Amino acid sequence: MPVYGYILIGVALLLFLLLISKIKVFLSYDESLRIYAQFLFFKISIIPSGSKKKKGNKKKAANKAVAKKNDDKKAVSNDTKPKEKSIVQGLFEIRESLLTLIKRFLGKLHFKFIVLKVKVAANNAATTALLYGAVNQGVSYLLETLKSISNVDMTDNSDISVSADFLSQKSDFKAKIVLYLHFASLVYVGIHAMITYFKLKSTKEDKHGTDKAE
Repeated sequence: MPVYGYILIGVALLLFLLLISKIKVFLSYDESLRIYAQFLFFKISIIPSGSKKKKGNKKKAANKAVAKKNDDKKAVSNDTKPKEKSIVQGLFEIRESLLTLIKRFLGKLHFKFIVLKVKVAANNAATTALLYGAVNQGVSYLLETLKSISNVDMTDNSDISVSADFLSQKSDFKAKIVLYLHFASLVYVGIHAMITYFKLKSTKEDKHGTDKAE
């Protein structure tokens, strides 16, 4: 086999491995929230993010942003109202296409619940019992809703429970959830998003041309 044949096979293999790779987002909560994303060998911390220096820079940037926002508010005139109306109208016109894309994305997304433990407590037994019933029903409804619109993966080691602690006055919550999506699924949704965009653009241009002709 010629050398370029091996190169093509190698490229095809790498592309295949890339498409079946998973983009993962890890969420964990145990007294503090931690979120990080992982793709192949790359890992990005989302919460918490950066060092103290970065946090200081972010604080300065936030202060500057607030100051700029205040200045912009003073400079705002009634001319922005038509723009806001046009944005809202545009979103209203493409709502069906947006909902379709969101449904496709959620249909490809997987939720893997490793830990979801809620301990309900309150000042008195009656309130604790009421809270327990509400939280228990809420968790069940959340899982059923996710199952209906997306993919929920449970393992034999999944620890999902809601309990009432009548001896304590402080509720407790622990969670460890993994959201993942195959890269091929992301490409699939992205292609559909581009097709939808060009269709909407073409429809808008045709409508604009018709209005001009009239």
